[in-house]
Amino acid sequence: MRPLYVYYKGIKQAFQKFQNNQNSLNVVDEKIAQLKLKRQILKEKLQIYQDEFQKMHNRKIRYHKDIIPVEQEYQQYKEISKEIQKLEQNLLQI
Repeated sequence: MRPLYVYYKGIKQAFQKFQNNQNSLNVVDEKIAQLKLKRQILKEKLQIYQDEFQKMHNRKIRYHKDIIPVEQEYQQYKEISKEIQKLEQNLLQI
């Protein structure tokens, strides 16, 4: 009877571990989706700025001084992109 109980306990623990992993994966997927939405919004704002800049100055953005008005949004965009990449790499390793 004891070996059967040990086997049952092992299966139960494996199942609980699997459920915890599934919950973790769902949380990570939700986080990635939220970050992608934020990134898309920032990308649209940056694109609008770029288009307006090009219309006003008849050239593309080339210098750091050109991007100063939206530098904070640009930094957020880069940070969010890095975070998404890191979370997706973690998902692949699981």
